[in-house]
Amino acid sequence: MSLNNNFSGLNSVSYLTQLFATYQLTPTFSMGPFAVISVTTYQESTLNNSTNLQLGLQASQLLSRYTSLNVSGGLQIMEFQDTGTPDLGFETTSTGTIDNVTGTAGGGNFYGPFFTVGITNRLNRFFDHQFTLSLQPQASSVSNYTQVFAAYYNLTWRMNRQVNADLNLRVEHGQVSGTAPSYQRGEIKTGLRGQLTQSIGWKMELGYIFETQTEGQGDVTQTRCVLGLDYAF
Repeated sequence: MSLNNNFSGLNSVSYLTQLFATYQLTPTFSMGPFAVISVTTYQESTLNNSTNLQLGLQASQLLSRYTSLNVSGGLQIMEFQDTGTPDLGFETTSTGTIDNVTGTAGGGNFYGPFFTVGITNRLNRFFDHQFTLSLQPQASSVSNYTQVFAAYYNLTWRMNRQVNADLNLRVEHGQVSGTAPSYQRGEIKTGLRGQLTQSIGWKMELGYIFETQTEGQGDVTQTRCVLGLDYAF
């Protein structure tokens, strides 16, 4: 739900069901199938309603006492209904930038692969780090879908029993369906997280995002600050 009417075309509801099974084939190797299906509907007719299905396998291999390899992938199907129409109130300026969300640029349905490959390593009792590569098609805010190829690195410092510090680096390339431009994005984020009680957690994050787009759409920079609480039942 958007708090700004300029972005009310993004207001939507998603229903998600996940099924998975894991089999421990050896003391160091496990694998199993999974399926995910979701349905997204928009309150306004700016973007296309969609159904998303993922079918695949996930596997985990313990490479050493402190290092593990995790892999998942399979086939993804995204089908879009013809419910979205561009909002004529949003126009492209003389400089080539888009004033706001312009409605769906189409691009048809998606049928193709997705995958995630990650290596997790414990450096010592204070530090863990992880490197991940992924290809993940996902619904777009200006078109039907975007194929996102990403590489990201995470370093966690266990400062004490109650507080962890995190450093996250991420780069991604997004190929947008239809006529919307593709983009390249980089992000650096750092923060603290911990527990107030056994059930209540907190976090503080500060991040910087830089994005460039093709076809003269201009650059976007963003500084993001997050303060959050979560409750575990």
